[in-house]
Amino acid sequence: MIQRIAPHAQVRFIDANNAREIARYPQMNGVDAQGQMHVLNPAGELTGGYDALVALTSIVPLLGWSQTLFSATPIRAIGQRLYRWLAANRYRLGGQVPCHDGVCQLNRN
Repeated sequence: MIQRIAPHAQVRFIDANNAREIARYPQMNGVDAQGQMHVLNPAGELTGGYDALVALTSIVPLLGWSQTLFSATPIRAIGQRLYRWLAANRYRLGGQVPCHDGVCQLNRN
């Protein structure tokens, strides 16, 4: 989705399931790459979860205005809770059961 909205900076996606790719980024050492999205900025600073989404707003032309708003303390507190809930329920919300040992299956209910 991020690539479709034409960011004005290069965005590179790394597969969290690819240990060789993750190993190229020492900042990710010990980080749960599966649990949330992470953004590594050009300065080498790593952010995750809601804060990673806020970091991306600065490179998306339609969302650049929102970075200050989404960084405000009350909005950030709500956003972090909402992000954690969505991340914890992303498979169920997407019609899948959680993955185990690298295998995911569709929920056929």
